[in-house]
Order: sequence, then C-alpha cells, then structure tokens
Amino acid sequence: MNSTDVLILSVEAGAGHKRAAQALALALRKKGLQSQTEDLFTCGPSWVFRFTIGSYMNMLHWTPGLYRTLYDTSSKPKVSTLSKNFVKHSLYKYLGPGLSRLIDDKKPKVVICTHPFPLGVLSVLKEEGCLNAKTAGVLTDFSVHPFWTYSNCDRYYVAAEEMINELVELGEERSKASVTGIPIHEDFSFAGSLSRVEAEKIAKLSSASHRILIMGGSLGLGPLEVWVKRLFDQIKLSKLEEWQIVVIAGKNKSLEERLRKIGDSQLTVYGYTDKIAYIMAASDLLLTKPGGLSSSEAIALNLPQLLLSPLPGHEERNYQFLLEKGVARGASTLEELTTLTIELIKNKNELSYLQECAKRLNKVEAAHMVAEDIKRMVYPVSAMGS
Repeated sequence: MNSTDVLILSVEAGAGHKRAAQALALALRKKGLQSQTEDLFTCGPSWVFRFTIGSYMNMLHWTPGLYRTLYDTSSKPKVSTLSKNFVKHSLYKYLGPGLSRLIDDKKPKVVICTHPFPLGVLSVLKEEGCLNAKTAGVLTDFSVHPFWTYSNCDRYYVAAEEMINELVELGEERSKASVTGIPIHEDFSFAGSLSRVEAEKIAKLSSASHRILIMGGSLGLGPLEVWVKRLFDQIKLSKLEEWQIVVIAGKNKSLEERLRKIGDSQLTVYGYTDKIAYIMAASDLLLTKPGGLSSSEAIALNLPQLLLSPLPGHEERNYQFLLEKGVARGASTLEELTTLTIELIKNKNELSYLQECAKRLNKVEAAHMVAEDIKRMVYPVSAMGS
C-alpha cells in the first residue's frame, strides 16, 4: 500500500482537465503534500472510455447542434437531476468498484476532481457509505453546469464570483465555494516576469515586432491551415512590418505536417509543446477557441485574445463570459477573423485595453490558492494552530 494525502481525478477529454490536474499536483507538492493523479476511466474496462468520451467527441464533430441541445436541456433543473443521476449511476456501475479499490489502497484525505464525471462517482460512494475522504471540484470553465453539483461535495473552486452565484442557484451552500481562478502551471507565473526577448529565447523563436499565436486546442480542432493561409495573404497585403505567425497544432500530427508544408519563414509550427507559457509571453495576440484553461493561461500573461467560433455547450458560455469581461474579441467567420486580426495587431490602444481587462481577471496563482486550501483540509488542526 502506498498512501497519499490527496488523490486527483481527471478525465482525458481534451488536455484542459489534465493540465489543471498537473498544475495542482505541482502546487500540492510545493506545499509538502503527497498527491497522485489518476484518470477515472482507468478504473474500469477500456470500452467505457471509448463509448463515453468517443460519443462526446463524435457528437461535437458530426452533430454539434444535437450536443448543444443536450447540453442546454441537461442544464435545466428537473432534467439536470434526472440526467445527472443517470450518468453518475451508469459510470458508478462500471467504474465505481475500481475507484473504490484505488481509494482503499491510497487512503487519501482529500479527493480533488478536475472533471465532473469523477465527482459524480464519488458522490455515489459517499451515499453508499464507502468514502470518508473530503471531496472537491475544480471547475475548469467560466460557468457552472449542474453535473458539477452534488450536495455531498465539500468544496468548489471556481474562476469568477458569478460562478458562486450559479452554484447557489443550483442549491449549493455559498460557504463551500472559493474564487481561486482555474489552476494553471507555474510556468505562466515565471513567464510573466520575463522580457519578450527572454521568452523568445526559451521558446526558440526568432525576433518579431508583431507576433500572432494561433491555437486550436490540444486536439487541434478546427481548420487551422485555412486560417493560416488566409492570414498570410491578408497580412502581406496590409504591409505590416516584422510580423510572424506561430501555430500550435496540438496532438494533430496530420495538421502539423500540412502546416509545415506551407514553408514560409514567417511561420513557426509547434506540435504538442510544453513551451506554451513562453510562446504566449512573446506574443501580441492569441487566436484560439474559448477553452477554460487556454483562456486562463492567456489572461495570466495579459495576452489579448481573438476568439473563434466556440464549440457547443461550455465553450459557448466561456465565449460570452470572456467577451463580457473585455479580455477578448470574437470572430464568427473566416473573413471577420482575418479583418479583426489585422485591425487588432495594428491598434495598440485596443490591445492595451484588452490587456488591462485581463489584469483585472488575472489569477495566475490559482493552483497555489487551491493547494493552500486543500492543505487546510488535510491538516485542519495544524493549519488552525499555525
């Protein structure tokens, strides 16, 4: 038996949930706490992951309208209770026994979830009297879906004050929630202290006065090569001087190869990289999807964002939140995207405004804040006496 102070449960559905878990594990270690990170779906047969997450990804790709309807419908109070109970008990049937064994082996004092599915399974274990550990949900978007809320969950860590109000409306106690921000890697704190030249050196980027960073998310969703070709054509016509486009293709190897074939000296292509913090720190504008993690990382570096059409569901809500907070602008078409990109990169006043709005929302120490609170849950007596 190898016991641990904290068990972190995540789900491999895009990299955001996993990156939040990694950031928390590092912050907990720096607080002197032992932690172990596991994917919920490793607790059962592999087909459960393929069916559950595979269905989700296929629905987003082939029938996004259907997914939007299901997401919005499941957000309504009566429907959310029924659908949430169905999902949590279905997952518990196949993953609960394995998760219970893992918890019995590791004996954590606190179990943290960066995805709602494990939180649901944990709620059943608590209902069955099989779990004594405290549980916590770390929300990785800018709104609350009912699938995150369980009356027997002990703590919630959220990105904004508005989300506490959403939790209360869903029946949760205000005292259970803390506004910490979404946990991101400590690299972003360090990158924010660097000069542009220093960040360029670490990211191995050549010098450029104007740098546009394009990210489609860790799964490389979206026609990135189309955006890049259009941007190249329009930027060259605009006579912008000393510019560079950087594209992060994520895990999409095919997309990475197609982008590299463009073969322009003003284009730098990355696959899946651990240098995102430094690339962002050396950039002037980020074109991306409104993912909770990627947007929080950009905000941590006061990097203006131009958001592309969001995926249905949580990204649509993130999109609205970020626009309302003034940290981003939105583009719904390819033409609007190229026009706004050039307008923004040339408009220093507008970029400065977006940066100032980001500073007001900046919570680069989110992982530290969550870890500090978790430490008090693990060692309540010593924390009170210190």
